[in-house]
Amino acid sequence: MICEGTEVNYGEVEAKANQVAHLLLRHGLEPGARVGLLAQNGRFYVEAYYGILKAGGIVVPLNTAEDGRALGSLLTRCEAEILLASTRFQKIAEEAAVACPHPPVLGVETTEKAHEMLAGLRAILIDEARERESTDPPGMDLIDTNPASIVYTSGSTGEPKGATLSHRNILSNTHSYCAVCESGRWSDEP
Repeated sequence: MICEGTEVNYGEVEAKANQVAHLLLRHGLEPGARVGLLAQNGRFYVEAYYGILKAGGIVVPLNTAEDGRALGSLLTRCEAEILLASTRFQKIAEEAAVACPHPPVLGVETTEKAHEMLAGLRAILIDEARERESTDPPGMDLIDTNPASIVYTSGSTGEPKGATLSHRNILSNTHSYCAVCESGRWSDEP
């Protein structure tokens, strides 16, 4: 994977994802629990996404264009127990967590001011904490029909609605996408 001028191999990404999974499990994540993910496309997003799945959680990717109040409402509706955010979206993640009647645990990448900014919230400083975790797979018993992700609509015609995807759905979508890419043809071509 190449991101922001840095190249990492799949083994390195998997090791970091395993560390995220162990970190989430150590913080009490139960199988089937929802975990919000607020991050730009990049290495942190990939490692967190797969870490959540490896821990048996259900990933709820969040729209980075939304404000904290709207995200708090969505997190409340899906009953997210944890919210993971990249450094870039730390402030809005804090606003979203505070907007929830029962704020989720907030996990953020480590920043210089993270300790003071996260005061009052149950927080995990991911970059610091995950380095103490194992890089081995967590060994969760997951099957392909387990829910893996809840993807919300934009809500342009009302309240955003969530569609639940299983591990099999995501794998099938990935295989279809890869087949199109390998063929060199896109779906809009004859």
